Amino acid sequence: MTVDSYRAANRQSGQEGEGTEPSGQAGAAGISPALSEPIGQGKAVLELRVAGHSGSLPQVCGLLARRAFPVEAMLCLPASGGWQSIWLLVPEDGRLGQLMRQVGKLGDVLDVNRRDGLGPFETLMAP
Repeated sequence: MTVDSYRAANRQSGQEGEGTEPSGQAGAAGISPALSEPIGQGKAVLELRVAGHSGSLPQVCGLLARRAFPVEAMLCLPASGGWQSIWLLVPEDGRLGQLMRQVGKLGDVLDVNRRDGLGPFETLMAP
C-alpha cells in the first residue's frame, strides 16, 4: 500500500489524523514501540567524526537507509577543527561490526567509535 492510497483510505473512513499507523495499530500514547522499552538495553552508541559540511549527514543517512539499519536516535554536534560529531543510538545486533566498517569507508567520515554507556542520549531521553 502506498502512502497516498493509505491516506485516501483513512480520509474515506474518517481516521486520518487519529494516530493510527499504516499497520492499523495505534502507538501507545504516541510513544514509538522501539523507545517504550528501557533505554540502553540491547542498544549501542556510535560516535562518528565527519567533515563539517552539509553533505556529510546525508551520506551517512543514505548508507544506513540502503542497509535498512534502524536508528533510534541521532545527535549532531560541532567538533573541533571544522569537524562534526554524529552520535547514533542503534540496536545491538550481529550487523553492527559490519556497519561500523562500512560507515568508516565513507569519504566524509574520519573515524567511527563505539562508546560505553549511552553518552548524551541518557540525559536527553530520560523521563
